[in-house]
Amino acid sequence: MKTYLSFILSICCWFTLFAQHSLSGFDNLVNKTWKTETQWDSNHPFFQEITFEYALDSTIILTKTKGYIDEEQTKIGDRNFGIRQYDKAKQAIYFVEFDTFGGKTEGSVHIENNNLTYTYIYGDVELTEKWIYVNPTTYGYTIGIWKNDKWDTIYLESQFIQTN
Repeated sequence: MKTYLSFILSICCWFTLFAQHSLSGFDNLVNKTWKTETQWDSNHPFFQEITFEYALDSTIILTKTKGYIDEEQTKIGDRNFGIRQYDKAKQAIYFVEFDTFGGKTEGSVHIENNNLTYTYIYGDVELTEKWIYVNPTTYGYTIGIWKNDKWDTIYLESQFIQTN
């Protein structure tokens, strides 16, 4: 009987631990700042510097992003504020980003190993962003249209490098 109760308790603890760490795919990114500087396929400049941090007892992740805050893309400042959260009922990770221009982007995040795939609607197009783990201080980064398990269109390719 003790063995049976111990087994049940172990299973309950495992499920509790899993629920609390459903955002663990972000662990390598948290409490660090990541930077990329490149160009869109249209040759317009692209700059982002993102800081990730856990909040609410590690049940959400907050992001603060610096980027271009003017149409000419010459002035860098606080551009986005974001949240990532695991929805227990849907058993999925969702995100929302608010930007300095009054916009809001929301979608889902899929984590496989240390890779993150964001999917969201931007205008009338479904975009995919992939953060592909290279090593503890580097992620490959691609934005485009993902169809049938391959890139249909790529708008941007770069790397995020840890800066701190």
